[in-house]
Amino acid sequence: MAVNQAELSQVMTATLSPDLNVRRQAEEKLTQAESAGGVLTSSLLQLVASGNEQLAVRLASSIYFKNYIKRHWPESPDENGGISEENRNLIKSHLVDLMLSVPAPLMAQLRESIKIISDLDFPAGWPTLLPTLVQRLTSGSDLSDAQFGALETAATVFEKYRYLVRSNEVLRELQYILKEFQEVHLALYRKIMQEIFSPTLREASQAAKAAKLAKLLVVELEIFYDLNVVDIPEYYEDNSATWFEGFLRLLEWQDVPAALKAPDDKTPGAIENLKAQVCRNVALYADKYQEQVEPYICGVVKSVWTLLVSTSPNGSNDQLVSAGIKLLSSAASTKWTKSPFEEANSLQAICEHVVLPNIKLRDSDVEDFFDNPTEYIRRDMESADQDTRRRAAMELVKGLSKLYEQQVTDILVRYVQMLLQSVGTSTTEDAWRARDACVYLIIATAAKAQTRSKGASIVNSAVDVPAFFEQQLMPELSQAIPAENEASRAVLRASILKYIAVFRQHLPVEQLSRALPLIASHIRTPVTVLHTYAAHCLTVLLLLKGPNKQHKIPLDLLRQNVIAGALWREALSCVGAATCRR
Repeated sequence: MAVNQAELSQVMTATLSPDLNVRRQAEEKLTQAESAGGVLTSSLLQLVASGNEQLAVRLASSIYFKNYIKRHWPESPDENGGISEENRNLIKSHLVDLMLSVPAPLMAQLRESIKIISDLDFPAGWPTLLPTLVQRLTSGSDLSDAQFGALETAATVFEKYRYLVRSNEVLRELQYILKEFQEVHLALYRKIMQEIFSPTLREASQAAKAAKLAKLLVVELEIFYDLNVVDIPEYYEDNSATWFEGFLRLLEWQDVPAALKAPDDKTPGAIENLKAQVCRNVALYADKYQEQVEPYICGVVKSVWTLLVSTSPNGSNDQLVSAGIKLLSSAASTKWTKSPFEEANSLQAICEHVVLPNIKLRDSDVEDFFDNPTEYIRRDMESADQDTRRRAAMELVKGLSKLYEQQVTDILVRYVQMLLQSVGTSTTEDAWRARDACVYLIIATAAKAQTRSKGASIVNSAVDVPAFFEQQLMPELSQAIPAENEASRAVLRASILKYIAVFRQHLPVEQLSRALPLIASHIRTPVTVLHTYAAHCLTVLLLLKGPNKQHKIPLDLLRQNVIAGALWREALSCVGAATCRR
C-alpha cells in the first residue's frame, strides 16, 4: 500500500473495528506496508502527533509503532523490512520531543520505543539522547510534566545497567552518562526533597502535587540504584551525606500527606514505594560499598527495624517489608566497626518482632494455596518467592547467622519450642499456622546451604533435623490427609513434604522408608499443591544417592510390596480419576 497519513489513518481506525474481517484486512495492509523499509514509521509518528485524530487511533498507532520498532530495529537496514539509516536518524531526532508532547497513554508507548532503541544503540549510536533529556530536565523552575516524562525516560534508558556485568565497555558508558547526568540528578533530588517535606503539601488542595512529587522521587531513587549498581561513582561518593541523610529522613517520615498513602489493603501507595526503594538503595551499599554507608548504618537499621515493627500485615506493605528485611539481612551479613546487631537484645528483638511475624502464614497465603496453586508452587517450590515476606524472613535468618549463628540458633530454636508448647494438641487454625511457622523456622535455621538437585547440603549442627521430624512432623504426616475445609492444616502438610525434600540428605534411611508410603498417599488428594509436593518429594527421594553413589534407600526396600503397592495404587488411582474427569 502507498504509505500516506490519510490512508494510514483509515487503516488504523479499521484495526479497532469490532468486525474481525475488517481488522484482518487492515492488518494485512499494515504488513504489506512494513516492507517499505521503515517509511511506515514516519506516517505512524505523524498520526501519533496529530491532534485532529481520535485518541484511540493515536494510541493504536503508538502501540503499532512500538511493536514495529521491536521487530525491525535489531535488523540490518539492508534487510527486507529493515529500517533505513535515514529513517533511524529521523526517528531518533524527533522521538523524545514527540514523546514529551503527547498525552500520558501515548507517552508510555513512545517511552517503551525509546527503551527498545536505547538498549541497542545507546550511548554510542544515539549521542543526542541524553543531552536532549538533560536539556528538558533543566528547563524551567517548576517540576513540569515534561520534566517528569524526561526523568522517567532516563530511568528506562539507565535500567539496563542494573543487569549488566562490570566490564570496561560498561564502565565507559557509565562514565559518559555520569558526566552528563550526575549533577542534574543530585540537583533534582535536592529540589524534590525540599518541596515534598514542605508543610503546605499536607493541605488537601495540594494532593495532586504531592502525588506527583512522590512519583518523581521514586524515579530519582531508582536511577540512583541503576547508576551505582556496577561501581560507586566518585561524585555520588563525595555527596553521600546528601543522599543518605535524605534516605534516613524518608525512612523516618510519619506525617505523610494522605495522597501518598496506600489506596487500599492490597495496592502500595507512593510512600510504600518510596521507602522500599530507599531500602534497596541502602542494601546495595551495604552489600558492595560498606565504607561509604558505615556512618549511617546504625541509624538506618534502627529506622528500618522500627518501620517493620509498626507496619501492618496488609498486602499493600509487602514490597516494603520484603525490601526492609533484605536490607537488615545485607547489613547483618557485614562486619561493621560498630555493629547495630551487637547491641543488647537487638538480635532477640529482630527475631521476635521481624522474623516471626513475617514467616507466619497470612490469610492471603492460604487463599493462594487453594485459589492460585500454580502461583503458590512457583513462589515456594521454584524459589520464585524472593519478594515475599516469608522468603525475606528466611533470608534474614541466614544473614544474621553468618556472624551470629549460635545466638540466632538459640533464640529461634527456643521460639520454636515455645510455639509448639503453646499450641499443644490444639486443632485450631492458629495452631496449624503456628506449627507451619515452626517448620519454616527450622528450615531457615538449619539449612545453611542448599541446591535444587541435593536439597540442604550444609546443615547447622546445633539443630537436630531428624529429631524434629520424628517428634513433630511424623505424627502429623501419619494422620489422615487434611480435608479441603482444613485449610491451614493442608498448608502445614505441604510444608512437611517440603521439609522432607529439603533435608532428604540428612534424614536417616529408616525415617525415609517409613515416610514413603505416607508421602505416596497424598498423590490422590484433590488439593493441587499437596499432590504436586508429594510427587516432587517422591521423585527426589527415589533418585536420592548416598556417598557411594548407590540409592540411599535400598532398592530391595523400595521393591517391598507395601511401598511398591502404595506407589502403584496411588498412581493408578490418579490416572483413573483423571480419565473420569475427561
